[in-house]
Amino acid sequence: MALIRWYYLPEETEQGRKSFHGIKEVFLSNHYEVQSIHTIQGKYVVYSLENYMNLKRVGVDDYFCRFEYNYVKKCHVDVFVVVYCECEMPYNPDLFIVQCDGCKCRYILSKYHQ
Repeated sequence: MALIRWYYLPEETEQGRKSFHGIKEVFLSNHYEVQSIHTIQGKYVVYSLENYMNLKRVGVDDYFCRFEYNYVKKCHVDVFVVVYCECEMPYNPDLFIVQCDGCKCRYILSKYHQ
């Protein structure tokens, strides 16, 4: 048996996927379960956003996390996230040039990440 702490995809939460969520973004949750080790099908590597952006190559099993999700309350845990526009919308690390949907400001990420 193994104690599992779940990650959630943005679309699996009450708030859903937003324009600033990356394709490989997951949320760390407070949802724990005990599972048989025979149910484990594979392993993913979850990085901080900073470490993810510094990867030379993103593999199929590589993901990043910058938010926590409260499974019981169905909401995000308050965390500090770096923002780059006037309306304080977090950026999507999958995009090279971004125009914020909120304030329409444009910014360029310092490193394009494929």
